[in-house]
Amino acid sequence: MSVNRLLHHAFSKRPGHRPLSWQIISAAIGESAFTVPSSLGTKHGCSGRHKATFSPPRPRNFATFANSSPSSAPTTPAVTSSPSHDQGVEGSPSHQGADVAGLDAWRDHLRRAYSHPLSPTSAKSTWTHYLAHVRTHPEALAKLDPDDWFHLLAILGKRKSDQGPTFGERADVVLKDMELSGRAVDNRMFQEWARHADIRNLKDAEWFLRMVWWCAAPEAITDDLYATLIKILARIGDRRGVEELFRQAGKMKRVGDETNIRMAVSYCRFGAADKAMRLCVEAFRNRIDDRLCARLVRNCGPYRQPMDLAQALDVFDWAKTIGAAGTTTHEETMLVMCRSDQISAAEELLAGIAESRLKATTRMHNILLWAYTHAGRDSDAQGVVQRMQDHDVPPDAITFEAVMHGLGQQQKVEVAFTVFNRMQEMAPSAVPTTYTFNLILHLLLRAKRLDDAMDVLERMKVAGLEPDGYTYSTLMEGFTRIGRPEDALNVYQALTERGVVPDHTLSVSILSAYVAAGRIDEGVACLENFIREMHDTGVVHWTILMDAYLKQGNMDQAVRMFEKMVKDHHVADVVAYSIFVDAYARQDDFDGTSRTLLRMTANGVKPDVVVHNILIATHARAGRTREAFQALAKMNRAGLTPDVRTYTTLITAMAKDGDFAGCDRLLDEMEGKRTWPNDVTWIRLMDVSIRKGDPRSALRYFERMVRADADPARPHDASSNSQGRRGAVVNLIRGLVLLNSLDGAFRAFRILATTDATPSPSLCVVLIDALVAAREVAKAEAVYRTMVSEQDKLDRRARDGSRIARARASVLEAVRLQGGEEAVDVFLTREETRWAGVDADAELSLLVVASSSSSGTSQNID
Repeated sequence: MSVNRLLHHAFSKRPGHRPLSWQIISAAIGESAFTVPSSLGTKHGCSGRHKATFSPPRPRNFATFANSSPSSAPTTPAVTSSPSHDQGVEGSPSHQGADVAGLDAWRDHLRRAYSHPLSPTSAKSTWTHYLAHVRTHPEALAKLDPDDWFHLLAILGKRKSDQGPTFGERADVVLKDMELSGRAVDNRMFQEWARHADIRNLKDAEWFLRMVWWCAAPEAITDDLYATLIKILARIGDRRGVEELFRQAGKMKRVGDETNIRMAVSYCRFGAADKAMRLCVEAFRNRIDDRLCARLVRNCGPYRQPMDLAQALDVFDWAKTIGAAGTTTHEETMLVMCRSDQISAAEELLAGIAESRLKATTRMHNILLWAYTHAGRDSDAQGVVQRMQDHDVPPDAITFEAVMHGLGQQQKVEVAFTVFNRMQEMAPSAVPTTYTFNLILHLLLRAKRLDDAMDVLERMKVAGLEPDGYTYSTLMEGFTRIGRPEDALNVYQALTERGVVPDHTLSVSILSAYVAAGRIDEGVACLENFIREMHDTGVVHWTILMDAYLKQGNMDQAVRMFEKMVKDHHVADVVAYSIFVDAYARQDDFDGTSRTLLRMTANGVKPDVVVHNILIATHARAGRTREAFQALAKMNRAGLTPDVRTYTTLITAMAKDGDFAGCDRLLDEMEGKRTWPNDVTWIRLMDVSIRKGDPRSALRYFERMVRADADPARPHDASSNSQGRRGAVVNLIRGLVLLNSLDGAFRAFRILATTDATPSPSLCVVLIDALVAAREVAKAEAVYRTMVSEQDKLDRRARDGSRIARARASVLEAVRLQGGEEAVDVFLTREETRWAGVDADAELSLLVVASSSSSGTSQNID
């Protein structure tokens, strides 16, 4: 009798609930040899060099079947060993008293932890509690319903460090206990197991299906299970494996709605939207609805890569043609457009919705609002909010989060905090979420408003929202940013005392705090403890500590950590290699750099843009501009796109060589590729121009920067009006004054005054003194007028009275020398009325117009 027939015969005798018959499974498998995929053999501990047959000497469990070598005798891990239910050993259910107190609370915890991945009690402590307080009591096991068992299994899979064989061992215990407690193992359990079984290719998926077939029942292989496996293979880009699984599902008559939908989605992932549409027509015919079309649109493009806008639009047009494009499809299409930098197209689509039978939703406006916010287009974002008000579209928490995020980008933290405090007053339905609190907490800590941040944390608890890993991570990063890493580590200590196990994000913040406090060795000990406790750690944790050693100049310790990481724990990624490339490059150790690059490529890690930028910057710092451009050519040959850092480094190198024409060519090239210069680009150009004694180029780049800021088609840096840029403009004006380019300095001052950047009193004094010395009295008075106007906006105590008095004295003396006492009287009258009704000098107005519109070089500035 074949294995399948024997299993089917054994299970069919007991209709309804079918307990796993380990003896029958063992006998069935024992009389029939089967082949083991070599990929699984290598991954789970066997050599995988030879195909092996398996005839187990005793009943096998799920974990042993899935994770061990079929050519070796199965062993049950100690952590999963179960006390016998018929042996009278201490701790077995037959001899242990039923202590089920707190079981309901633990079941509530399962439900919460399933819905919220980061709860104070980790997956590890959940498992420990199950082994110690639930599994040893049959009465407790009997009270668990199928949802409880499913939640437990799902929680065990949340930690990446527990996936693969470790998860299989624990899942085996859960499924056996579920059977012994009288509960049927439903299909959800196998689907959840598949999600965390470390399936990496088609052979792994087929092996998993055999395991379910042999250890459960053929009926356990369902449409939903095939859909889950197809999704797993689609995520890793295995199109051949996906199509083969779909073919096998059809052959076994297991293809249902879920498998068809998942296959259609996979076709969209693989860039074959036409096949997805044909499959939907064949499988669903008149049942194609808005939800299905939206799902196809949302999944156009490879997993975790940029969306394929052309494919998404094809699906959208098809959905409109068959009349299935509803609200959700329009929302998803707008989202794809915005993610593809086609915000104007999303705006047009939203405008067209108003003319159709559909109604514009809050989510549509939120998508557009977030897109404008991320692009730095604040006025357009405000227009979306105004449109929502005009059309009675109710805002939700996501709307307010977008507004607060935009205000934070503009450094308007106080306004963002006011919006947060009043959001429920303005929209009662907009209930703050954990993300809302995390966002405002991040903004406040970035602005070093620690007291307000702590108040928000308390309000979060009062609102019944439990802080998650990101909350604590934000708090620790805030302490570290303001120079208080010891307080960040105190937060970690408090969390440890509460039993909170750090997740990936929080553990990164902890190690960063150790580094900021100068306690790198303790950070290493902390990482080793994380690994022993099987916390969610990765290459990034090692990289933080290795980078700290490298910045200390301790190359040997960093190399030892790297070797230990690759030997015992993780495969190094491009970031881990890049910090060594940078360290060697800064020491001009080209042998070390070459060795690192060779090892990197030998291990299959391709240098990315950051690594190439490091090499380009190394040549540029050493004045080897030619070699820097050769590195750029190599970067282009590798198929990588230079970013703004690449161009800024090269532009700076050319400027230092005095080749400003070459700088202009590079600026035009990068803008042609829609790689926009940032503040660093402009600041370096202006600074080098001044150092080279070239006021024309300095002013030209300043004017070009201002025109770029006024261009709505360009994304704008959130820090474009930051202190760093204002300082650079101040240095520009001071440099122009030192170079005796007073016309250029005054032009730059007037442009600066027309922006949001406020000229400082010290800058005004420097410029006034220079203009007075050159007998440019009208211009000196104009600077003084701007200075007084800006100071009048401030509180009296914040005004710089001494500099105002000094500037006033200089201007008065110049007026007296040029026009006598009569001119002084006119000046005093104008000053007393704060120049009411007095327009700017016509010459000055012409200068401003010329500077804002001309793309050429200013005249008379030398």
